[in-house]
Amino acid sequence: MPVLNGIEASRVLKRLMPETPLLLFTTFTDASIKKVALAAGVHAVVDKSEANTTLIRSIQQLFGSALPPRTHIAA
Repeated sequence: MPVLNGIEASRVLKRLMPETPLLLFTTFTDASIKKVALAAGVHAVVDKSEANTTLIRSIQQLFGSALPPRTHIAA
């Protein structure tokens, strides 16, 4: 991201919309990054190397039944 990284953007979003759940979709998922992301208000961190279903499940968990179930996953 050209201006802010994902963690910095998360901090801004949490100040503006504190009730909005945040998910960080990233290639940088070592333990220290996850710890910093969670401290910044991120609710879940998903590695880009994980399957699409992991990302979709994480989003559905964050938003609960507000999202319809996904029946087809495009590769």
